[in-house]
Amino acid sequence: MYVQKIAYLDNLALRLARRFWPGALTLVLPLKNNISKYVTAGRNKIGIRVPNHEVALRIIEESGGIVTGTSANISGHPPPRNVKEIEEDILNQVDIVVDSGEGLGTPSTVIDLTVQPPRIIREGAIRREELSGLIGLGT
Repeated sequence: MYVQKIAYLDNLALRLARRFWPGALTLVLPLKNNISKYVTAGRNKIGIRVPNHEVALRIIEESGGIVTGTSANISGHPPPRNVKEIEEDILNQVDIVVDSGEGLGTPSTVIDLTVQPPRIIREGAIRREELSGLIGLGT
């Protein structure tokens, strides 16, 4: 698992990864010391997701297993479902956009595993009820 090259995964993280990856779950994990904090804006943690999308998985594979990126929307704005819905401000800041057709439009669920109990930062495609059956969650 390439994730183990950049982040620490405990048993809970491994269990969630095996259950929901590839898929719509982003895990916030402790960053390993060999990774530049430039990637995380100075933080000691990193959000990691393995998407369930053929084109994205191929890009990741061809790139050696790890790709850094951000969402194609400004925080708080609705996620685009296609290239035409990406805001001009975002398009002006990138070198390339890969058009792989219509997306789901539902963001991933983000869970922070660097705190105890784990905390859902954003509820998305994977519902709280589905996660709480696996682990104890904070609010």
